Amino acid sequence: MMKNQRTKRIWYKLTGYFFIALYALCAIAFLTFCADLHMFPVTYMVIAAAVFAIFGVIFAIMQEKFILSIVSDILCTLLAAGCIFGCYYIHKTNTTIQEVATADKQTDIVSVYVMKEDPAQSIEDAADYSFGISTTIDRKNTDKTVKKLEETLGNTLDTQEYDNVFDMADDLKEGKLGAIILNSAYLGIIADVEGYEWAGTDLREITNVAHEAEEEETAAVPDNVPDTFIMYLSGIDTYGGVSARSRSDVNILAVVNTETKNVLLLSTPRDYYVEYSVTGGA
Repeated sequence: MMKNQRTKRIWYKLTGYFFIALYALCAIAFLTFCADLHMFPVTYMVIAAAVFAIFGVIFAIMQEKFILSIVSDILCTLLAAGCIFGCYYIHKTNTTIQEVATADKQTDIVSVYVMKEDPAQSIEDAADYSFGISTTIDRKNTDKTVKKLEETLGNTLDTQEYDNVFDMADDLKEGKLGAIILNSAYLGIIADVEGYEWAGTDLREITNVAHEAEEEETAAVPDNVPDTFIMYLSGIDTYGGVSARSRSDVNILAVVNTETKNVLLLSTPRDYYVEYSVTGGA
């Protein structure tokens, strides 16, 4: 009888230590994932490790009592599951950051637009349309797009050239054109002009062609970087892939002090109105 009780007690303890070991492995994995993210200060990492260790000691002490050992096993399981979920989401976050940070290719998207009520749903439906193209906005990629579309359709497109993109938009709205071919980054610029707000709501894209932008030479980092310097940061105001190019919407001056490890971010407005006295405030 005593032997059976001793065997059961040993079995309970071994089971309990198994759950503690599982908890410890998951906690170590979680801390490793946090360290790989390079976003948490060392102090916070040390505190988190100490908290995990204290919980481990408490769980080990709880194994001395049968009821407490069951509670310990349950808590170990819950915390281990939490660490596993944490590892998953940290890995997902890290992967996203890496994809964004390593996007060294930029893409220009040239789209074919028709009026929203136009029956054409694809480029095949608009094969016999008259297409307006701009001679002043991204002509190189526009010509590439026309060539690509002609290869897809197997026929030559009827194109009309415009020096003024607003004249082209007017002709599309008035029905003189069936569609326009335009770099999508410039559609928002047209829609921001008074009287052309409809370009942002009444046009519909039926297809687009992506063109990889030519690589620009990256300026070399100087050998003697000063302790303090100012870096200009710019971002685009478009939806889509990280590599897409559009107009600059975010303009920030980052003042960096490498000695104090402080960074001051100064946001500058993209659009602002300045009244000139000589023009009567116009």
